[in-house]
Amino acid sequence: MNSVFVKAVPILETLQEYGFKAYFVGGAVRDMLLHRPIHDIDIATSASPQEVVGLFKNVIPVGIEHGTVVVHEKGVSYEVTTFRKETEYEDFRHPSSIEFVDDLGEDLQRRDFTINALAMTVDGDIIDLYNGIDDLTNRTIRAVGDPAERFYEDPLRMLRAVRFVSQLNFKLDEPTEQEIRRLASHLSHLSIERIAQEWEKLMLGSAREKGIELFISTGLYEYVPHFVTYKNGLLSLKELPIHQLYHVREMWALLTYLCQVPAKMILKAWKQPSLLIKEVEIIQQTLEHLKQNNWDDYQLFKTGVELAKSIEAVRSILYKENAAENIENIVKKYNALPIKDKKELSVNGHDVMKWKNKKAGPWLGKELQMIEQAVIDKKVKNEKNAIKEWVDRCNSQ
Repeated sequence: MNSVFVKAVPILETLQEYGFKAYFVGGAVRDMLLHRPIHDIDIATSASPQEVVGLFKNVIPVGIEHGTVVVHEKGVSYEVTTFRKETEYEDFRHPSSIEFVDDLGEDLQRRDFTINALAMTVDGDIIDLYNGIDDLTNRTIRAVGDPAERFYEDPLRMLRAVRFVSQLNFKLDEPTEQEIRRLASHLSHLSIERIAQEWEKLMLGSAREKGIELFISTGLYEYVPHFVTYKNGLLSLKELPIHQLYHVREMWALLTYLCQVPAKMILKAWKQPSLLIKEVEIIQQTLEHLKQNNWDDYQLFKTGVELAKSIEAVRSILYKENAAENIENIVKKYNALPIKDKKELSVNGHDVMKWKNKKAGPWLGKELQMIEQAVIDKKVKNEKNAIKEWVDRCNSQ
């Protein structure tokens, strides 16, 4: 058994000691079988949420009304959820009611895909009631039971299916894909925040070209903001070697660049964070600048090395250049800068005000920027006396 699971074994043992059933379930079991990195460990049990709270000292009742609590064990948090079955979904996300049950099979039946409906005992034995292992072997995403029912319960599962194709390099089984095509319009019932989380994971998957192709061919793209208008940008995206990109800002920058649309227009509709929007705008603007110009030192200083690396990654894809080589070159250029941060400048505002015998005002920021650029451009050494002499010479001219 993987060491990540071993750390959580005491939780299962405690539950079993008091007569309850308990198993590891879901994505962690799947990832273990696929030899992928394991992240969150989920536990399912026959104990009620109140009984779980009573058995452990450090518990947070985050979703107790839905049967889930978080148990902290040796510095790690584990979601522990009571076996349950669910009635009809009224809002395309939440069931109208939940019934706690004593049977693992009923609990696994409500899960989205067979590869996520696996359970593991405390001894490491796999429980596979829906042929999930066969689907892992055959690299197939298949809904548990009737795919239409699963997608009516939560339409986000349609996008999750395509996201798993992208992340795992699997394929959709035919009935599952057919129902996604038929029910794609139900995606419009969901909040854009939930859609964005899945879309961004899809964009960064190892088989993202395949995922984007399915996103388009199933019609899901028609029910998210702006994508139906910019279908050609999406089509162009899947034709490029986007596996060379590793950050969500790079994917958004490439997509908005291909769509020839301001980043803010699309990203605001997708309710993306202000910082991400700003970063994508800078990438767009710099790409335009680099069409006719090379990087200059001060531009690189203002941009910062991490954003510059992203710019070079996107630019390399657009111009079919070697991304690794271009990123290496821009890092070397950045490392050769006299200073990497404003805080490294040998003078500050107080120094400049003293030299000028003036109070602070708008002039001070401009003066400091002028000094900063002179140091970056190697017109003056980053030494206090040298900078003062340079400022005096500038003022005397």
